[in-house]
Amino acid sequence: MIAANSFDSIVCLILCGILTSLSISKAEEEVTGVKKEISWTVGLLIIQNIVGLAAGIAMGTVGWLFKFLNNFKYVMYLRTAFCIMVALGFVFAFELNNFNNATFISCLSFGYTCSRFWGNLKPNKELGTIFWSL
Repeated sequence: MIAANSFDSIVCLILCGILTSLSISKAEEEVTGVKKEISWTVGLLIIQNIVGLAAGIAMGTVGWLFKFLNNFKYVMYLRTAFCIMVALGFVFAFELNNFNNATFISCLSFGYTCSRFWGNLKPNKELGTIFWSL
């Protein structure tokens, strides 16, 4: 979520993922000798990015509900737990289904969407503490 405050990082990760996947596809061709269509690889990457973006925005809009809990004493901890559970859920779901590119875009679009909804009341300090301790 902290990194998603800049939409530029989403664009950079999309382009990096596309170029990395194309490179890996070409390397697999040389090793296995099985020719893959580049259009198939690019098409699959576009689908992965669209699915990841949609999933991230969809879960980020669920974060809108936390605006109604502003008077609750532990709302920052709930937001922190929500961010961590959704981000880990994206990682496990997309990695297990071989949608590797969707993992990055979904996490960043989720963080960006939550950041836009929560404004200054986002759990930057709590998330930073957790990431630092990892």
